[in-house]
Amino acid sequence: MLPRFDFTLSSFTKQAKQTAENNPKLALIDGDELVELMIENNLGVNTKSNYEKIDLDYFSE
Repeated sequence: MLPRFDFTLSSFTKQAKQTAENNPKLALIDGDELVELMIENNLGVNTKSNYEKIDLDYFSE
């Protein structure tokens, strides 16, 4: 039997977590973990650096 993955964009209830703890073939992935997995596996994300370039000429006057 294949493992079962349940996803949520928020968090799981205490009851859901207890059910998963008692069932080794059930994995719960909440929103935070899903985002981490997406970043680690480069799925649906882009790496972008945001910074402002300082205009050194402005300060040389």
